[in-house]
Amino acid sequence: MATCLQSSLWVTDAWAQGDPLALQKSAIQRIENLISHYRKTGDYQPRHPDLATAETELAQSNRMLSARGDWSALSLGLIKKGTVYRMQSRWTEAIATYQQAHEAAKKAKHVNYQADALAWLALTEHSSHIEPDRLSFFNHIWNSVFSSTSSFW
Repeated sequence: MATCLQSSLWVTDAWAQGDPLALQKSAIQRIENLISHYRKTGDYQPRHPDLATAETELAQSNRMLSARGDWSALSLGLIKKGTVYRMQSRWTEAIATYQQAHEAAKKAKHVNYQADALAWLALTEHSSHIEPDRLSFFNHIWNSVFSSTSSFW
């Protein structure tokens, strides 16, 4: 309980100070904690309050990062927001968010984030059970591999 209270106070401080990277870091930690808990216990709760808080933190952080043109950090925030949507089976929103993350990573010229966004996009399209465009799925995989290795070619 004390840890939750301390975490909430820290997030409030980050919001008050308008620090998008602190918000992003807090959200990522929440997501990683939930994933770790699931791996250890098998207890999966897609509507967990920490997941909703992480989504709110990422939305706020991403708005600020976009406004200041920090495309690299924005790309990471969008990748993580896509993860929140994917964890909740919100497939359409996850797909759109991973596409936005890829665009932000391209603006930042961050090939690792480009590859991550495309790989998660492909996985999400495949997992969504929405009638997939098979060619699109393989194009995302191919582009992900090519983006991450393009510096070697």
